[in-house]
Amino acid sequence: MNTDALLVRRYLECSAFVLLWMAAQFYFRIWPIANQLVGIPLTVLFQIAVARRPLRKLWAFDATAFRVDTRMLVIAAGVVLGCGALLWFGRHHAAAGLEPRGGLFLLVLAAALPAAFALRQQRAGDFGRALPWVLLAAVFRVGWHWVWGGGAIAISPEKLPDFFAIWACETVALFLVDEVVFRGAIDPYLKGEASGRLHACCSAVFCSILWSIWHLPSYFPDARSFGALFARISPWYLYVVVLGTLFSFAARKARTLVPTAIGHALGNAYILALIR
Repeated sequence: MNTDALLVRRYLECSAFVLLWMAAQFYFRIWPIANQLVGIPLTVLFQIAVARRPLRKLWAFDATAFRVDTRMLVIAAGVVLGCGALLWFGRHHAAAGLEPRGGLFLLVLAAALPAAFALRQQRAGDFGRALPWVLLAAVFRVGWHWVWGGGAIAISPEKLPDFFAIWACETVALFLVDEVVFRGAIDPYLKGEASGRLHACCSAVFCSILWSIWHLPSYFPDARSFGALFARISPWYLYVVVLGTLFSFAARKARTLVPTAIGHALGNAYILALIR
């Protein structure tokens, strides 16, 4: 199969994967957090049967093995205890809760080992090369909300405990859900091991388009048909495409999902603290 045909096939396979997942959520009316868990077996199947890459590369692209040792268990335990403490503190000291805490903590428990694995694999130099892309994403996110969200960009002090709790917990949870799917599985598969600069940009944008439309069933659960979801696209989805593209470049530089999980969760916690 020539290179062009291979690329077309990969784009179609990734599109079919995301549309299948979206359809499952829409037709079975799956709760958003539960839908994240539904994505785990789908991602494992995609990584093994379609991308044909080891599962360990979902979190650390250069990892040679996934070994659970004492140090990794200590990191995972620290992550769980830290997130649990922040959730408890936020619940008892903040004025407004931001998300269902039980479901979020369930994701933290499930994602603790993958998060610990990625943290152990992260090299400081690679993290530093990814940091400008994460900072650019943060600036873009604040700027977009300032323009489209009414101008308020400061978090009130009483919401800070919840902000830090959601930031920490979502950072861990993202090692199990959409960062793993889109930046850990789909983007490396689309980009390939050796591709030109133009294709590298196109694959990042296309992956981010898929990430954007993947949000449709969660944001428009009242749609009368699956096709009607796609009539609801707004400028917000362009914002998600730009954000996802920046995260793709960050993950490629970092060679792990660590900086993108941190940046993605930071933005989510920030927006939730502003609007609720």
